[in-house]
Amino acid sequence: MSSQQKLDTVLYSVVGVLLVAVLGLGVYFGYSVYRDRKAAENSTPALRVVNQMREAVKKSPNDSVLRVRLGEALAAAGDAQGAIEQLNAALKIEPKHTGAYLDLGLLAVSRSRPSEAKNYFEKVIDLTEGSDYEAINQRREVALYNLGVIALSEQEYEQAIGHFKAALRIRKDASDTYFYLARALDQSGETDEAMQTLENSLAFDPNFAQANYFMGELYLRKGDKVNASYHLAKAAKVAPEAKEPARELKKLGTSDEWIKRAQQSLKAEDLDAALDAALIATNLDPESFVAQKTHAEVILAKGNKKEALEVYRKAAKLDPDDAEVKAAIKKLSKSKNKKKS
Repeated sequence: MSSQQKLDTVLYSVVGVLLVAVLGLGVYFGYSVYRDRKAAENSTPALRVVNQMREAVKKSPNDSVLRVRLGEALAAAGDAQGAIEQLNAALKIEPKHTGAYLDLGLLAVSRSRPSEAKNYFEKVIDLTEGSDYEAINQRREVALYNLGVIALSEQEYEQAIGHFKAALRIRKDASDTYFYLARALDQSGETDEAMQTLENSLAFDPNFAQANYFMGELYLRKGDKVNASYHLAKAAKVAPEAKEPARELKKLGTSDEWIKRAQQSLKAEDLDAALDAALIATNLDPESFVAQKTHAEVILAKGNKKEALEVYRKAAKLDPDDAEVKAAIKKLSKSKNKKKS
């Protein structure tokens, strides 16, 4: 990798650090905002490139690209004022530099100046409107995303929905954009569409803690404790430091409590209730042998031998010496082989 390529990589990471709009949406933010977390994982300190960029600007003071890059490095190093000066200098050289406007908007967001940020982001939208690369312009996508976050924070839900959908037309795999779109849709009363949108978010990132937590909330609202327990448990596993998933899981009860309910319902031949309770038990504690065994027993009672065999095998992995499970697996395996023959 050449020194120029390395510099490009560093500055790309620097820009990534700026791609966040944390604006106190009044919703679940126990975790870091997703884009911020992702960017922080990949970011590198900009201090080591600031001096290099200063020297480059001295040699080519009328190079707008170098000015923008220096501004980005200064911003990542914590010198917001210096960054703003360099970005404005770039705009004097090239008044239509969308990168400079975008960075100024992101800096305004980081300084809690949403109105100022909106002006910069809207400038990016205006400058990229109708261009040959409008449908794939990354700067346009980031500007639309941030305009959506600002609109969401200001409870302008219809505007937020429009911005997020426009951003997704450019970048269709943005889990965080789907997540915020889902929040805006839910606030607009479109809960079913919000849940479908969250499915898209989780399809691209199954371990997206915030999306899992929000999906769990929505399922609870619908009274579906089975799916709610799955997503809340997933959120708690991915982000064990977060208080919100743990709090909601505590309200649901323990795996042992749901195992008991499943066994009682199975005994009473209420198989649907037994299955729901068994699923919740396994969602809350997938490593519980008793939960998996009870789940298998319920499935078998419902007449699904193939699925029961699969779950019994899961239980066997947790306790290979359990005689009842071994006997069930042997019996179901023979039944399966007879059908094949």
